[in-house]
Amino acid sequence: MASTYDKLTEVIITHTYFPGEIPVGFTVLPDDATRNLLLRLGLVHKLSANRIILYYDASFAGSPRTREQVLSNDDTLVFVLANADGTFLNYTGNIETENISKSVFLFSNVVNEGEVREGLTNATYVSADDLVPVEQTGRSFFSKPFGLLSIRLHKELGTLLNIRFQAKATYWRYILTSEHLKTLVNPAVVHKETRETFIGPENFLLPDQREAIVFRSAVPVEITALPNKSFQLLENYEPASGKGRVIIGMMPNPNNNTISSLPGGEKLNYSEIFL
Repeated sequence: MASTYDKLTEVIITHTYFPGEIPVGFTVLPDDATRNLLLRLGLVHKLSANRIILYYDASFAGSPRTREQVLSNDDTLVFVLANADGTFLNYTGNIETENISKSVFLFSNVVNEGEVREGLTNATYVSADDLVPVEQTGRSFFSKPFGLLSIRLHKELGTLLNIRFQAKATYWRYILTSEHLKTLVNPAVVHKETRETFIGPENFLLPDQREAIVFRSAVPVEITALPNKSFQLLENYEPASGKGRVIIGMMPNPNNNTISSLPGGEKLNYSEIFL
């Protein structure tokens, strides 16, 4: 009897830093025990940049079988996640980088000593709560991976599982250094739709003693790989009407490598964009 493969489940990795696009740098591979288990259960896996799809042979060992029969095996499949993007944590929110060096992400549908759950993460988006110390995994690694994906087969396993990362939100700070921009009359940085304005202009002295003009967002803004397209630099800005002459119609995004901390008691991240 010819083999016929149907989908058992699918895991998709997404990141709000890449709106409408797939995150880059991920690889997902089964560990040694899972490779053997896949063969024994008649399962195959298909990998792509941000997903893994598990299929089962619906005509296995000469007999037809259903998805429910496969899930009744109550086995656990473990995959090792690697991430080659060295800047990943720069633009990813909800994670303190100091927690990473001796920890790995654990994405699992098992909690509380064997209790199964619907999803793979502790909240909608991946956070520090999904990190575990390496020694708690019970595994030794030649090179510490980015994470582990552990899927327990059970009768209520969904056909789609998500691992969602959220982009970091920072205070955006536009620093006007060019002589032309520093001579603008009544400048303002304004959101094109909401007409909310950045705080400023404020005079600022750069480390090299040059004078600059600074605007800072009143609230954190999520950084994205695609242009934000929301903010404009205006001259002759009139607060009452929200109007002014457009100098820069689309202000640039910050570089995700230039995130610093604002001074003060509360730790605040800000991104600097020099113009």
